[in-house]
Amino acid sequence: MAFTSQSLSKAREYAERMSNKMAKLREHAEEAIGNGIQVTEVGGTAFAFGYANGRWGIPGSFSA
Repeated sequence: MAFTSQSLSKAREYAERMSNKMAKLREHAEEAIGNGIQVTEVGGTAFAFGYANGRWGIPGSFSA
């Protein structure tokens, strides 16, 4: 199979498109990980304050 300039340019185009797709996927994954960390921080803080209020808070001082 002989390589022509047309087949090489098509292969280069495919490689560039794949590279762009991988960059977008990496960006999306980093954003999702950041969101997951943020949700964990907020949930953990809410749990900690709820536990502290239940353990050491004044009875009846918190009404839902």
